[in-house]
Amino acid sequence: MAIHFSDFKAAYPEFAAAPNDQVAAKLVAAQTFCDPGIWGNRYETAVFLKAAHMLSMSPSGEKMRLAKGSEQTVYSVQFQDLLTALPARTMAT
Repeated sequence: MAIHFSDFKAAYPEFAAAPNDQVAAKLVAAQTFCDPGIWGNRYETAVFLKAAHMLSMSPSGEKMRLAKGSEQTVYSVQFQDLLTALPARTMAT
């Protein structure tokens, strides 16, 4: 499944000002955390949330963290919720 840069920017307009090369790099990096065979039709959402979290953890994204100095973002919470919602059988493979 292809991940489209423009779809990410449309889904997460709060990153509109982020440099395109930084967003593209985080989208590539996020894909290494998300196996399409496990995530199924939630793959794009998982990649987008992981990339958004990674962008939020960069020095310029500090204002997007849930608490100052925290490593938790709204995106990491949503990613974890999505992960928890996966059927248990997908996690066993």
